[in-house]
Amino acid sequence: MRPSGGRYPEYVFQDPDGLDSNSVKAKIDAALLDHLRTVEALQGAPLDVLNGFEETDFFPDDPSRFNPIALTAAYAIWCIDQGILALYRQDAPRSAAAFAYALSTLDLAHTYRQQLDDGPVHPIGAAMSALGRSGAAARHARDPKQKDKLFVRECWEAWQAKPAQYKGKAAFSRDMLAKCEHLESNKQIEDWCRAWEKEAKTS
Repeated sequence: MRPSGGRYPEYVFQDPDGLDSNSVKAKIDAALLDHLRTVEALQGAPLDVLNGFEETDFFPDDPSRFNPIALTAAYAIWCIDQGILALYRQDAPRSAAAFAYALSTLDLAHTYRQQLDDGPVHPIGAAMSALGRSGAAARHARDPKQKDKLFVRECWEAWQAKPAQYKGKAAFSRDMLAKCEHLESNKQIEDWCRAWEKEAKTS
């Protein structure tokens, strides 16, 4: 794409290879679905944002049959789609989890690409050994308490914009405790509020 007249956000799509044709779109759709079916088969269950993923879903024991970057890219696109759908349905925890997985999956693809650029003998093994942070991010997103924390953070930010919603942290934490299935402590929620307040003041 290039700027149209130098004014953002007016862009003109540059398509010298005719990628916008219906036949090419159909091929892309078919490839995307095929990659998602492969991920689903490797996971051994229907795709569900709340189930998360493991690195081995994209790096199977016999990787010669699959392109890990294609699988991770397809899964990331699916996660973004699920995140947008969850936003439309006002499901903040599911949306947050979906976007977190999309970022983690793209990080996985990027790490794998870096390993290919570095030219290791076994790029898949090298990529997997370098993915500690991606695995941690995925496990973090799978933790139901972390999903609830993301939801509480969004509610806290909305409260900051409209302070009349709650009389104070105690009222806010009680409401969050009632709405979040996996949280058990008012004090924990109030501690988060204090930490976010401090973060907001220093940013």
